[in-house]
Amino acid sequence: MMKKLLMAMALMPMMVLAVKAGSIADGLDWTGSSWTTGGTPSVMGENVDWFYSTDDFCSDGDCVVSGAGGAGYAPSWLKTTIQGPCKISFQYKFQTYGGSFVLTDNSKFLINKSCVCTGRSEPWTFAEFELGGGPHELQFQYTHPGQGFVGAFNGVHLDEFRVEYDSPRATTWYVNGTSGSDSYSGTSASSAKKTIQAAIDAATDGDKILVAEGTYAPIRT
Repeated sequence: MMKKLLMAMALMPMMVLAVKAGSIADGLDWTGSSWTTGGTPSVMGENVDWFYSTDDFCSDGDCVVSGAGGAGYAPSWLKTTIQGPCKISFQYKFQTYGGSFVLTDNSKFLINKSCVCTGRSEPWTFAEFELGGGPHELQFQYTHPGQGFVGAFNGVHLDEFRVEYDSPRATTWYVNGTSGSDSYSGTSASSAKKTIQAAIDAATDGDKILVAEGTYAPIRT
């Protein structure tokens, strides 16, 4: 009887959200770090990557939605790294499209691989966490076993990701007289300024300037 029920569930039509044009950072309203996503697809081949969506957002007309969840209870995940100390916050919710949740559906939020938030909140829910100094790996997970589908696409929606610092962070500026250009941003070795003066002009109190070996024009005083 159970096998027949699972087979019938697998054959039921399911609504799948279309992947809209836009990036994860756009959907989260946060472009201050890079995001990666993935998971282990089940034999049904569901999409496990989180994706940009304009469906059922919290604000600003877009959000990010989890993938379907992978094989063997493997999660669909979304990761980034944030430099502390700072405060992070976000809005999240569960959403079902035309079906229902099962008890095996679950979401987790991990900081440095430690779970600090879990649940299945259907209304939009605000979460906030304080991070100490140094880098912190943040990971959002959604687990939805294949047998959990009940005629629907279920998933987690994420929106309004924020990072707040108590004071402005110091910037490191790069100078390279050979490969640099004063038209570059100067905030990485690959986009270095050409002259020390250009880096000084761009820097503010507390910033650091790293200068590659070479001969440079005098600095204005």
